[in-house]
Amino acid sequence: MDTLHVKSSNKGKQPTKKWIYVIAIFAGVLAMLNIFTSSSLRGGVSLNLDVVWFQQQQQQQQSSSKKSSTTSEGYQMQATKIGDSNDPQQDDFSALEVLPTDRIMSTDPRQWDRSPIVIEEFRLIFFSIPKVACTTWKQVFRRIMGAPDWQAQDGSKYLPHNPKLNNLKYLHHFNLTQVQQMFLDPNWTKAMFVRDPKQRFLSAYLDKAISNNGHFLRDKCCSETPQDRPKCLTIPKCKECLENGRSNMSSFLQLIHTCRDDHWELQSKRMDAKYWKYINFVGQMDALAEDGIRLMKHIGAWDKYGKDGWGPHGNGSMFVTSQEKQKHTTNAKSKMQSYYYPELEQQVDEFYQDDYDNSLFGFHKTKVAS
Repeated sequence: MDTLHVKSSNKGKQPTKKWIYVIAIFAGVLAMLNIFTSSSLRGGVSLNLDVVWFQQQQQQQQSSSKKSSTTSEGYQMQATKIGDSNDPQQDDFSALEVLPTDRIMSTDPRQWDRSPIVIEEFRLIFFSIPKVACTTWKQVFRRIMGAPDWQAQDGSKYLPHNPKLNNLKYLHHFNLTQVQQMFLDPNWTKAMFVRDPKQRFLSAYLDKAISNNGHFLRDKCCSETPQDRPKCLTIPKCKECLENGRSNMSSFLQLIHTCRDDHWELQSKRMDAKYWKYINFVGQMDALAEDGIRLMKHIGAWDKYGKDGWGPHGNGSMFVTSQEKQKHTTNAKSKMQSYYYPELEQQVDEFYQDDYDNSLFGFHKTKVAS
């Protein structure tokens, strides 16, 4: 019995030892799980931080890479869209204040190219500049607007330039809030074409001082009143002004220092300074066909309005036919060496210095006089 009791007692103690082992093993497992879990959690936080840092680096690299770039095709596009800039005010409507007194909102009936043309169908704001193919551009815009005589160059009606008759819509036709939204919206193209200052100055001289007996110069710069215009040659002061202005380019340059007009005004004064950063397409007159087609394709208007339908038979394209048919084409580029001499060239360069300094234009001073 005693033996049996001992055995029985040993059997009673055996489970206790086993449970101790089980508990110890379970505790060890829990400890290992706790260590593993803690490590995993720490690793997870570190991974998340690494992802955030990597994303921030990518964003910074993308932001720094979005800057203006001039393409090899000869025109400039702003690669940075509004809203993508690092400037915290870029998306803030208060960052752009449009005023009724701004140059681009002008309603002056004597200044036909102050307020830019707006083509709502293609979300285009176009800053026409006299002596930079503005006739061609106004013709195509009149075509888009449905004018039946869109190719007309009517001297009596001043088409296609006369805002009262050309069927075009200008920026001043919109309210200030709408104008602000157009400039801040990256889906709107804000475009312009520019021309080498020396070429443009010569073109203005040939077209406005020499051609048509200098009537434009007479009316704009020499006649004190509209009544003086037809009898200018009988008024000594008016006659002297007209003869001097037409005599040579140097005298014409001196005259336009005091007689300002959009046909020879600096292109860098085309708009108020606050609007320049929103220009996202700049084409060159020297590459009119190439850059012009690119703009028309960019806004989606080339196939319907530019590719064909031009010319007397309607079988020409926009930039070929239009340049052949312009009544006041001066071919200034081919005449540069005939009209410029070193002293005059330096004077013209100085007069248009701000145009050369405007980085959007991409102008370079090249010597043409020998």
